[in-house]
This record gives sequence, structure tokens and C-alpha cells, in this order.
Amino acid sequence: MERLKELLLEERSDLNTERQGLQEQIAAAENRLQEVDRLLIHVEGLLGLESPAEDGTDESPSSDSRDIEDIAVDILKARGAEPMHYRELARAIESRGGSIPGVDKDHTLISRLVRDNRFVRPSRRGYYALSADYPGVESVGTRKRRQSQSSG
Repeated sequence: MERLKELLLEERSDLNTERQGLQEQIAAAENRLQEVDRLLIHVEGLLGLESPAEDGTDESPSSDSRDIEDIAVDILKARGAEPMHYRELARAIESRGGSIPGVDKDHTLISRLVRDNRFVRPSRRGYYALSADYPGVESVGTRKRRQSQSSG
């Protein structure tokens, strides 16, 4: 019985060591992911500045005349189905020439995204994606409207 306890204690120690190593790898991967996301924003912004309009006019897709929601759709489409944090999305919109009104641009963007059914928050708070990429996820705005109607 004493030998079994020793083996279990040793196994627990090994597993805790492995767990710590995995947590460090995850932290490093998350840091790298954030760095790559920041770089992608800049590359996408530069691509948007260089692309001529598809209709042959000189107006680029980064023109201020486009709604920030439309620019956000383009940015998220370029990422595939990967959600994007709203702060990074706001910077990417601005790098493409979009102008987010208001004092707190990040929160202005959130308020616009939750009112637009093209966007969902598929995973954790702060991350948004296109509803077309997540057909089973209800938009945040729809959920909030339903909750306020049922409580009121």
C-alpha cells in the first residue's frame, strides 16, 4: 500500500510539472497570436489602401464613405471564421480609413456590432465574428433584446 502511495505521489508531481509546462506554452502561443493579429491588421490595412475599387472607379475600399460595419465585415471575412477582439477590430477599421464616431471608439463599435445581425459573439466576451461563419450562434443584440422583453 505504501508503494502505491509513492507511485501516485510521483505521478501527481509529474502531471503537475507537465501541466505547468503546457500552461507556459499556451501563454506563449496566446502572446504570439496577439502579435500576429496586430501584424495582420496592418497588412490588411495596407492591402485595403492599395486595392482599386472593383467597379473601376478610383475610390478605394478604405474610403470614409463606407459604414464601419461594412468594413468590419470585410476584415472578418479576410480572417476566415476566426473571431477578432473588438479593440483590434476597431484599429483595423481605422487603418482601412473607417471613422468610428464618439469619445470611446471601442464601445461605439460594440454598440454598432450588437445591433447588426451580421455579427455574433461566438466564444468569449469581447470577440466578434460573422454570423454567416457561426450559423448556430444568436447575435448578442437579439439575445439582449429578448432578455429585456421577457424581464419587462
